[in-house]
Amino acid sequence: MMSHLSSLLFLLFVTSLAAAEPAVPDFSKGMPNVTVDQIAKVGTHETFHLKTALSSKEFLGTLRRFLGAGWTNRKLNQADMSLAARKARMMNAEIGLTVHVNAKLPGVEIRVIHFKPKQANAGNTVEVAVFRPPPTPQKGAGNPADDVETTVELQRMTALSSMQFYTYFALVRNMLEATWDDDLFKQFSLYDGMNLQMMQRLEEKVQGDKKWGPFLRMKNALHKKVHEDLEPLIRKKRENQNLSANDTEKLKTLDTLILEKLIK
Repeated sequence: MMSHLSSLLFLLFVTSLAAAEPAVPDFSKGMPNVTVDQIAKVGTHETFHLKTALSSKEFLGTLRRFLGAGWTNRKLNQADMSLAARKARMMNAEIGLTVHVNAKLPGVEIRVIHFKPKQANAGNTVEVAVFRPPPTPQKGAGNPADDVETTVELQRMTALSSMQFYTYFALVRNMLEATWDDDLFKQFSLYDGMNLQMMQRLEEKVQGDKKWGPFLRMKNALHKKVHEDLEPLIRKKRENQNLSANDTEKLKTLDTLILEKLIK
């Protein structure tokens, strides 16, 4: 009887410990006063596009309660601030950015961007990006690129990423030269942002590799340059202005640059 009781108490103790272990909240089920609009997943990264009537301050309070104990705000770095500025211009909105980490979940980050559109009668939206560390390769004890299987996987990932990026650019170019659809642009920008973030994480992981380090630095720098070059053209279309001959030529140049550097 005593032995059985001890076993039961031990089981309850272990169960309570497991329940107390920190975990990434499931944003797919929604939050109070927030509805889920879209969910995208690329590798170990997930992005949730939410709709809410809450202000940035109100949403942050709801988020903190939703995350629970153990989560703290990470200090924003230059990359965070650059991303925020680019997102604000792309989405034509005022934004609030926070990045949340948990000491018991190393390598995990939850980046939250609250968008308040500048145009009238447009509702607030929130982008929640959950970043988890990529799985450690099982083979190859040294440089990741030394393992043949890992190299093949890197080739596959970067090729797929480049094609997704070029598809995004082609879509934006078509809308710039024809009819602009801001909702469609925002939807595809969500996926393109995830694509770039995934490649930036991969760049950090293989930065010491003589082949993949320089290639991913070039690839990600080109991705950001294209975004920057597109911004004034997108602003024109949003203001119902026509593109100039120079603008059209810039689009042709960017198309060629992406094809030569990433696709061919």
